[in-house]
Amino acid sequence: MSKKELHKSYIIHMTIMGHITVAEASDLLKLTTRRIKQLKAKYRELDDEAFIHCNKTKPSSKRLSEHIHSSIVEFRKKTDTKIQTINTFKRLLKKR
Repeated sequence: MSKKELHKSYIIHMTIMGHITVAEASDLLKLTTRRIKQLKAKYRELDDEAFIHCNKTKPSSKRLSEHIHSSIVEFRKKTDTKIQTINTFKRLLKKR
C-alpha cells in the first residue's frame, strides 16, 4: 500500500473505532462526509484491501509484448550508434 492509502485506512479505522468523527475524517482526508461513510462501509467489508486501487494488480495496457521487447533489446545490443532520441531509433529501425 502507498503512504496515501495507509493514511486513508488509518483515518477510516479511527473513525470506525470512534476516536474521531466523520466530519473530522472528511477534513483530514479532504473528502465529503458522504464519501467517508462509503469508505467506512467498504472498510468494514474488505478491511485494508478497500483502499488498494484495483488497477494496481493489473498489467499495463501499454506494455510491450515479450517478443517485441526482446527484439528491441537485441537490436539495441547490435547497434553501435548511440541512440539518444526516439527519432534516431525510428530512423535506424527503418534502415533495418
